[in-house]
Amino acid sequence: MGTFSGLYIGKSGVQSARGNLNITGQNITNVNTDGYTRQRANQTAVSPFGTDTMYSPGSVVYGGGSEITSIEQVRDAFLDSEYRSQNAVAGSASSINDALQYIEQIFYTTGSDGTDEDSTSIVDVLNTEYSKFVSQLESLVSSSSTSNESNVLSSAKSLATSFNTASKALDTAWDQQYTNLSEYAVTDANDLLKSIASLNDKIKASELSGTSALELLDQRNLDIDQLSQYCNIKVSEDTEYIGDKEVHTLHIKLLDGDGNPVTYKGKDSSGNDLDFTGDIINGDAYSQLSVVKTASASGYDDVGITVTMPDENGKGATITKEEIDKNGNTSYPEIDFADKITTGKFGGYLELLNSDGTNDTFRGIGYYKGLLDTAASNFAETANKANSTNDDGTINKPLFTSGDGKSSDGITAGNIRIASAWSTAIDDGSSEHYLTFTKETANPGDSKNASFSNITDMITSLDKDDISGDILKIGKTLGIEIDSASGDYKAKNSVLSTIENNRESLSAVDIDDETVNLIKFNQALGASARFITTVDECLDTLINKMGV
Repeated sequence: MGTFSGLYIGKSGVQSARGNLNITGQNITNVNTDGYTRQRANQTAVSPFGTDTMYSPGSVVYGGGSEITSIEQVRDAFLDSEYRSQNAVAGSASSINDALQYIEQIFYTTGSDGTDEDSTSIVDVLNTEYSKFVSQLESLVSSSSTSNESNVLSSAKSLATSFNTASKALDTAWDQQYTNLSEYAVTDANDLLKSIASLNDKIKASELSGTSALELLDQRNLDIDQLSQYCNIKVSEDTEYIGDKEVHTLHIKLLDGDGNPVTYKGKDSSGNDLDFTGDIINGDAYSQLSVVKTASASGYDDVGITVTMPDENGKGATITKEEIDKNGNTSYPEIDFADKITTGKFGGYLELLNSDGTNDTFRGIGYYKGLLDTAASNFAETANKANSTNDDGTINKPLFTSGDGKSSDGITAGNIRIASAWSTAIDDGSSEHYLTFTKETANPGDSKNASFSNITDMITSLDKDDISGDILKIGKTLGIEIDSASGDYKAKNSVLSTIENNRESLSAVDIDDETVNLIKFNQALGASARFITTVDECLDTLINKMGV
């Protein structure tokens, strides 16, 4: 063997160089492929063929050349973990920033010329209509004529309509964010979970057959990266041997805001144990997510996310809110995932939909709806009390009512209306007026001694209660929150970009580096070929020219 060992060494050099060239070519052709990870060969020296030293000088034993033992992706597990964790944080900031920008847009009315030059915000319209209402009351007093009551009514209708419009705009914003969560974010996440599970199955089959699965791993890593923007996850692998083949089982756990797996224990409706350990991916088995709404006593519906646990076929029985809860009580009415999922786009949407600022540090859509309702309620209550003929403060002649046009209880920005009795008194052309000009008489519309003390008191009360301040607070708070959300999004996205750049510098294809490798491995191939030629010439001399 020693005589011909040089040929084997040269052959291994050619094969190794050719393999490295193929890998280099694969990298170059995928330089622009999304999610592709740079590949490299694990090349090792081959041990000597044996201990036969008959044709070796002295006792020297030559090596056996080289070989490529495997091909691997150039990745860093720590950077992957950091990227996915920060991607969830940035995802939350992104959904909040986008939503607040959307709210700003729907609160903003484009000018008549189609530009923003003469545009006015809904909040500005509210404040303007409020000022007009007070101004009409002042005109009524200054004119000393009850005939101007119709102007007050008209202004009051415009103000009520403006409250209705603003409330509807917030309802539209809430509905849109709910749609973004339920129909887009959750649907996309479910598609990714299904795809990852399918790729896990294909990768395992490739590992069992001895076929390279690097490109499948790229597809899976890309899916995992995309999934991480929706929720905080932890990725891990179990390794086992089936025969002489090493195979891996991928796990993805859903994490809460503290980085702990979201786990639940309980029983299904049949009494069977349900044990959710946080795995939304377990090999080729995968969970599915869904959005649930629970009616709330006040404000908008409470929104949560439920999980469908996989069965032996990959998916299966749904954990319903009647079957299980976070404490293991099978009779508990609902599963509260909302307090668990606090990061990612899911977390951002849940905060926007559920947080009303009462017990939350975050100000969601419900917070602005609350400010608007408070402004409408305070305004209506102040105006109604001032118009009452009762000295005890009770309301018997409301100017503003809830949606039925009669009740003055439970007035919100969405249901505030003009009292039907007030509208009728003006619209029927009667001399009977609805406004109470003075409390000295029980007769509505009586301007005895030209007294408008009740109207004056109404103006004073409205100014004292600073209803306009309640209205302006909405716009000011929204503006502050938008600025804060924008800054937070930029900061967290900047951190994400830094991590991504670090990861790209390691794993992405650098065309300059690959060009250098192309030259290096081509030279190695040529040198190995030349070495084989030299050995062949030596053998020719040894065999054909040294004979007797």
